[in-house]
Amino acid sequence: MGLGDLLAQHYDGANSLNSIKWFRTVKYASIGFFFIGPALNYWSNIMHPWSCLQRNRTFAVLKQIISDQIYLAPSLNLGLVFLSDILSANSYADTEKRICEKYIFVMKRHYVFWPAVQLFCTFAIQPNLQLLLANTLAVGWFAYLSIMLNNDERAKKKVERIVENRICQPLLDQSYLYEKKKIEEERSHRLATTIEDQNDITQRLTTRHILLCRLLTQEVQDKPKTTIA
Repeated sequence: MGLGDLLAQHYDGANSLNSIKWFRTVKYASIGFFFIGPALNYWSNIMHPWSCLQRNRTFAVLKQIISDQIYLAPSLNLGLVFLSDILSANSYADTEKRICEKYIFVMKRHYVFWPAVQLFCTFAIQPNLQLLLANTLAVGWFAYLSIMLNNDERAKKKVERIVENRICQPLLDQSYLYEKKKIEEERSHRLATTIEDQNDITQRLTTRHILLCRLLTQEVQDKPKTTIA
């Protein structure tokens, strides 16, 4: 369960060691080591000798799968949900409410997933590979359970993101628009100043050209006329 919880946290966005909630991982690892592991071992010690005595293998497998889903699965998932909340230091009222909300949903998903896995492993996989495949699928299942049992945290983060987008983002947008307007005003002022300077320079050059033309004209008029003999 600890590995499954690490995968669940990675799915929720914990991409570094500092962002991983190690207490949560240790909690689920402890539940798997001290509760789920011994319970499965005890149940296997009860069912395995009985199944070996059955002559019809198909009937024995089907009966064991039905027994697993009727007796083992409800108690195992109930204990998992209960211990998950108790170790999270939630109050009894919160734990009872959480069980009512999550337990039925988890059981529905369990009945969709695990009977099919048991049938596939028993009739389609070689006996020496059945345990490996079951444990691999169990890691994915525990990752899914970890996500489901901690989706309140995900919902809280989602609400925080929504609040941030609805409140903080408009403020940032207003600040951005203000700075953009200020920059545009400065550019317009600089452009207007440049145009005024160019007009002033053009006017000065025009005035100087007119004065120069007048001086040349006056000089030509004042020059004495010469007669050709």
